[in-house]
Amino acid sequence: MNVCFILVISVISQLGLSLIMGWLLPEVTEAGFLYYFQLALLSFVSVCIPAYLYLRDEKRKYFTDCFQGVKPSKAIAVCIGIGLAGQYTGVLCNLPVNLLFYSFGIEIPNKVPEITNFASYLGAVVTMCVLPAVFEEVMFRGIVLNYFRQFGKKSAILFSSLLFAIMHFDITNFLATFILGIVLAVLVCRSNRTVYSMIAHFTVNFTSVTTAFIMSSELGMDFLMDIQFVLIAVAVPVLIYLMGIFKASVSPLPYKDQEQYEMIVEKIYPINEENSIRIVEHDIRENNMGMAFKKLYGSVYFYIIFVLFIVLGGAVLWK
Repeated sequence: MNVCFILVISVISQLGLSLIMGWLLPEVTEAGFLYYFQLALLSFVSVCIPAYLYLRDEKRKYFTDCFQGVKPSKAIAVCIGIGLAGQYTGVLCNLPVNLLFYSFGIEIPNKVPEITNFASYLGAVVTMCVLPAVFEEVMFRGIVLNYFRQFGKKSAILFSSLLFAIMHFDITNFLATFILGIVLAVLVCRSNRTVYSMIAHFTVNFTSVTTAFIMSSELGMDFLMDIQFVLIAVAVPVLIYLMGIFKASVSPLPYKDQEQYEMIVEKIYPINEENSIRIVEHDIRENNMGMAFKKLYGSVYFYIIFVLFIVLGGAVLWK
């Protein structure tokens, strides 16, 4: 099953459910219970269900191998730091884009709703931090990344991050999301476990939500304004440093059914009975970014996703 087809199903289900909810509950715009219930339902229907359908069809359980063999270690703490540094690296990446839009008088909407009480804060943590960290990592690092691994790790990191950024449908935040996707993909490729990317992903979103909650008070806004410049200034070197620590702290763990999957690959790609020829074929596929690119743009579903990105992601330009 083509991964771009699954992503199209994800978008269509999200758009359809959003229209239904907007018709049934047209006045739910504030950060209350119904608002967060909608976010949770959208996340489940548009990400979790398509991912499950793909995994069931492909019968590849290892895609979601998350905790097998993972032990408490400093690598987990490092992932929290990577998420924090990644959030402010994203802010830095978005600064030139934001300034460009502002220079043309284009107002960029706030991506996090106003959070003025602790109940709303908890709702935001669950629906905007926990659920995306789990569901999106299963989809993009568990499925899309591993789908492109047949063409090499570099191809897997690049194309999974590209689709991750496109599927957020936000042209103003595209670069930051793309960089974040690369960071998360590298974490998975170095460990073969999505739990590390889930922790970092959660930290990125948690930092954003907590910042919005703190800035709802005047005192908190003054405090963050004082330290935010420093955090942005040190984000990139800190992120690079922590990625190096993570690389030294972990080694790729085997997937629980990796041998079975490799046997399936061996049956799919043999070109004759000679093992030497078979190995050459594997080498060609596993180190060929051009072949991965051809696989991507050769799918009509990719163009559907791209058009939707232009229409929905660039909506701020068309208003």
